[in-house]
Amino acid sequence: MAKKPKTPLSVEATKHHETACKTNVPTTREFQRALTHGFDALVESCISDGRVCPQPRLWKALWDMLPDKKRSGGGWSPPLPLILAAWHDATDAEKTERFRLHLAWAHQYGALDEVIAFLRSLAPSDWYTQS
Repeated sequence: MAKKPKTPLSVEATKHHETACKTNVPTTREFQRALTHGFDALVESCISDGRVCPQPRLWKALWDMLPDKKRSGGGWSPPLPLILAAWHDATDAEKTERFRLHLAWAHQYGALDEVIAFLRSLAPSDWYTQS
């Protein structure tokens, strides 16, 4: 059986949870349910309701949380978020795949709880949705 993350809700998080129930932001319960059904279910909860990825500034903040980043040739491992000039050239599918890769990296390197807490804190306007 999958281990459920320890995520106590602060007053602020509780208020956010109440707001999230009225919007298209994944709730704590949705994240926890997704975790018990595996990583793919977690990703699906993040990109459901037309969500593609966090807005660029917040996606960069998420990438900054990822542990064990390394320079790899002319880039990074994991690769940078598709922001700045890449934002306008990348398709929604490419953005979603890169976001999925960042979630997988967080999962592989033990930072998933921190990343989930960050994603739960995002408001609906903090997500880029399908265009």
